[in-house]
Amino acid sequence: MSGEADLDAARVDKEGHIMLGPWRKREGIHLGHLEMQLQQLQAQRTREKRPLTEEAKKVMEYCKRFKPLTNESQADKVKKQMTGLHLQRNSRKLIKRCRDFEATQLFNLMPATPDEARKLIPTLEGNHHLDDLLEELSALKKYDRSVQ
Repeated sequence: MSGEADLDAARVDKEGHIMLGPWRKREGIHLGHLEMQLQQLQAQRTREKRPLTEEAKKVMEYCKRFKPLTNESQADKVKKQMTGLHLQRNSRKLIKRCRDFEATQLFNLMPATPDEARKLIPTLEGNHHLDDLLEELSALKKYDRSVQ
């Protein structure tokens, strides 16, 4: 059972996993996906003539206000590229360029520079692929007109 000591999103454990406690194995959901899930829940509740909770309404408003992307299908594609295995040039090993949690945070926060990304997401410190990851986000920003 995971305790509070296992929960620190700014650190990694001995195996190199971000210390997310009981949420470690769960996939990260960026704000746009969360908004879609809440909209589906709202539609279901409307059909059942049951109201959506006030908390769910507040979270949905938060997602609408702060989600950085409008094109979710493109975001999913880029996230899979960011977290998928890639052939490292020098060693010819398959590596992950970033963890799922880090990719989710990159999407939610949209940092403009590698320094900003490392400050917002401390587990990216020492990630040699950060420039490439931010270039992919930059391309996504250009594609998605809602991103400033």
